This record gives sequence, structure tokens and C-alpha cells, in this order.
Amino acid sequence: MDWKPISTAPSNVRILVSNGHRVFIARCGAIRWYDDADQLIQRPELWMPLPEAPSDLRPATKPTRRARASSSI
Repeated sequence: MDWKPISTAPSNVRILVSNGHRVFIARCGAIRWYDDADQLIQRPELWMPLPEAPSDLRPATKPTRRARASSSI
């Protein structure tokens, strides 16, 4: 995915936006951009869609124990 000019961003959809210094998950209100905490984002310049959530949500597997080789003296 590549960054696109903010003028091409969809409205009323959560997307990634960048103001050149930071990246936010944001949505466009009536005329301004807000993050998920409803904080105003100053001058966003670029946007890209959010990546898809992982479809495979299996829990992490525990490492298996290897049997120790017995040593005979």
C-alpha cells in the first residue's frame, strides 16, 4: 500500500493519516480530521487504508520440551 494525497481520502471511514511527523488512525468529520479519541489532527497530508485484521487468530503455541539425552559415565 502506498500513501495517497489527503484530498483523495474517503470520508466517514477509519483510515491511516499522516501529517508528516506522526501517523494516526483517523476519520474525517464534516471538514476536519479526528483520531479515535476525538482529538483534532492538524494538517494531515497523506492517507492509506487500514490493513486488514488477521484472519487466523489461533493462540500462540507453547514451545515443546526436548528430551534430554542421557549421559552414561
